[in-house]
Amino acid sequence: AVDPELGYYIMTFGNARSCTSSQNASGRPGDNLFSDTMVAVDVLATPAAAPWMKISEAMDYVVAVAPRRAFPTHEMLLSRAGKDLSNTRLRWAVEQGGGEYLPLEPGDSIDF
Repeated sequence: AVDPELGYYIMTFGNARSCTSSQNASGRPGDNLFSDTMVAVDVLATPAAAPWMKISEAMDYVVAVAPRRAFPTHEMLLSRAGKDLSNTRLRWAVEQGGGEYLPLEPGDSIDF
């Protein structure tokens, strides 16, 4: 779900079904029938590189989540040129949702 007024993409986590209820959530009040938790993502640790991923998949994920702030993780597999490329691509993806991309180098820290 998207809340354009707050500028949040809201993700669902969890399962409305418990061990004793059915998937239809008839025993639970409210409109959220398929999940029991909703989260708006403020800060996202964004996968930047890994043997199991492509940068385009990370970009698609970031665009879908639209975090307010994001920083790279798993990027130490990359050369300097690879980090620069990854940061450029991920910055673009974060900015599509109006967010801020915060590239980090070893030893850097950010206060949220």
